[in-house]
Amino acid sequence: MSTDRKILRRMGLLKDQEGIMKRYLRENEGWKQHLENSRNFLLDSFPADHSDSRNSGMLLLLGSGWLLDVPLEELQKRFHTLCLADLHHPPQIRKKAEKMKGIKLVEADLSGGAISQTYAFIRGGSLTEDQFLEGLRLSNPLEEFAPTALASVNLLSQLDGLLLEYMGRSLSLSSGFREAFRKRIQDFHVDWITTTPGCLITDTRECFSGRSGKQEFRELLGTTLPDGQRSATWTWDFDRSGNYHSGALTTMEVNAVQWG
Repeated sequence: MSTDRKILRRMGLLKDQEGIMKRYLRENEGWKQHLENSRNFLLDSFPADHSDSRNSGMLLLLGSGWLLDVPLEELQKRFHTLCLADLHHPPQIRKKAEKMKGIKLVEADLSGGAISQTYAFIRGGSLTEDQFLEGLRLSNPLEEFAPTALASVNLLSQLDGLLLEYMGRSLSLSSGFREAFRKRIQDFHVDWITTTPGCLITDTRECFSGRSGKQEFRELLGTTLPDGQRSATWTWDFDRSGNYHSGALTTMEVNAVQWG
């Protein structure tokens, strides 16, 4: 389920991916521990144990992006096929993947089809918030694949967040709509991925503090994370330079869970 590149550009979704790399280059020191924690959780979720039948099959990795948080070489050795799925793969990543055996790149709308429906909602201008939510239809964007394992990597809170930001540029969205939309998108993602053994890593809450030292929080999840046999939490120094929230230090609370 790919999306027209013109739509992605008009919605600013490709620019956002470019912005991730720029932020990483600016905030490298603060991101270092978060990225290491993410890579280690992935490796521990899929150990190098050839008696495990999963490791002879396919790992479907959702939200591969710039591969900053993905131990690509190590995972490649542990699976026959490593399928990297994202909305768009940067040219540098495509070039890297071409040189590696067993790597497959797939571009898809990992929200389940919400991108094109959100774009039509804003461009059409005839539906109410309730009508849009009632007509929203989400489906597995990668149903042609049959992975033996699956990982969702620092993706969950981005699926609805970027679309709400896009809609908010044209409409004054009600808080009830924002909460309902977030829940629909995130519930779908969790329900989809937990049909296959795997793991999920996501930021769950944003904290920012200004010069006064006062802390403010913003919840990023509208769904319940799945139960699992292993979990971890940590804090991510997301923005130390005060660019994300003007003049404020921003950190993220991160949760990771493995199931199956």
